[in-house]
Amino acid sequence: MKIETTSLFKSVTRLNNKGFTMLEMLFSFTVTCMIVSFLPLSFQLILKEQSIENRIQRMEWEVFISQLKQEIQSCDHYSIGEGILNITINGVNITFEKYNTNIRRRVSLQGHEIALQHVKSIVFEERVQQIYIEVVDTSNQTYISYISPFVQTGDSYE
Repeated sequence: MKIETTSLFKSVTRLNNKGFTMLEMLFSFTVTCMIVSFLPLSFQLILKEQSIENRIQRMEWEVFISQLKQEIQSCDHYSIGEGILNITINGVNITFEKYNTNIRRRVSLQGHEIALQHVKSIVFEERVQQIYIEVVDTSNQTYISYISPFVQTGDSYE
């Protein structure tokens, strides 16, 4: 880096190159070390992205089961079919079914509310006065839950 200095005489100028190359080198080395020190942290975040996705899917499953449990326990009647769960609450029919890679909730066969995402398959079964729910997500993780309804009027249809 060249610095132009002036002397007392305005017509005389000279260039001074002393002392700045060492400061420039130290500054660039410091910046390089700071950038390199953040690389392991960024690699760690990239590698942990998959586990974050699994945690989000697990939380989504918990919310889905919680809402489904609340609806099943307040229902008047329920019936289970091939991948379909029908619930009747105060004369209103609510259906849970797989739609593409989602589980959707429909009220009176209208609407399209996504209840759970990234689903490969779902199984609804009635087992020993409980509703068995098994979901396999797109990353082949299996989630299983049992819900005990207060009414024991489940009918299975195919």
